[in-house]
Amino acid sequence: MKWFSDKISSYRDQIISALGVVVAFLVFVIMLAVGGCFWRDDSARMAYHSKRYSSSVAFVAVEYILKDRGTVVQRFHTEGTAFLADSEGRLLTNRHVACPWLNNKELDRKIAAIKNAGGKPALEYRIWLWFGGVRALRHRRSEFENSCLEDAYYGYTAYRSDGVRKVSIAGVLPVSEKKDNNDFAVLQVTPVPEKIEAIPLDTKNVKLAQLTPLMTLGFPMGTEVIPGSRAVASASMGHVRRSFDHSIQADLSVHSGNSGGPVINLSGRVVGIATSVCSERGLFLLTRVSDMANIITLAPGIDLLKKVEAGIACNISAQC
Repeated sequence: MKWFSDKISSYRDQIISALGVVVAFLVFVIMLAVGGCFWRDDSARMAYHSKRYSSSVAFVAVEYILKDRGTVVQRFHTEGTAFLADSEGRLLTNRHVACPWLNNKELDRKIAAIKNAGGKPALEYRIWLWFGGVRALRHRRSEFENSCLEDAYYGYTAYRSDGVRKVSIAGVLPVSEKKDNNDFAVLQVTPVPEKIEAIPLDTKNVKLAQLTPLMTLGFPMGTEVIPGSRAVASASMGHVRRSFDHSIQADLSVHSGNSGGPVINLSGRVVGIATSVCSERGLFLLTRVSDMANIITLAPGIDLLKKVEAGIACNISAQC
């Protein structure tokens, strides 16, 4: 009997051991099926988000023209980035991307000079927008003197403020010298793009710890460095250097054209918007440090989106 009892006990132990191996294997398979996030390093996870959301990022070109009694005084041109923030065709970006005339001191001086001379200044603007991967670029703007949008871009593929496929300014936070975290605007495109996924927003507004991995998507230096004709978004990965209540400094490589682009965490959520490049003051000059980005946190942008949805957002037009 003892021999039989020992055999039974041995078989039981073997069965339990085999079941343990099977359970461990099943857990491993389930984790892989969920997406393998637990097994990816930071770069692989960011590469996944970059590929997934590259078409959700939009290249924005804005032309605004100062006129005096119908005669063109000066033509201005800026480029930047926006991103699809919801399923209704609304995009978040910087105010200085959507409405660059609101931050242009040179324009203010020219308007004042025209008024002092008894003239009648007027401002007109056009916005063209292309989602990532769409054919957009004809020529580099530097090839032209005083170029217009038609010189540098393909208009038939764009959402346009002056076209059938429409882009419009849906809401803008006002310029304020007291606040440096309100550089937000909302653009609306109609019709809503098909097969383009909105990038989820991080609504928790948690202060990020130092060395938290981040990635930004955008169009650094605009038409000057994009080979070919398609608006292909560039990705840059870095880490939080310093975190404040309303802004973040991160060692992301950003340039002119990145403004308005989403800053994404490892979970694939937008935690802020790339706004400017940090500056380093030397003895005689101010040097832009292109690998140190200023990022504004998302809370004011989310509030603006909610106001736009409710129909109470401020829409600033071009006025002199």
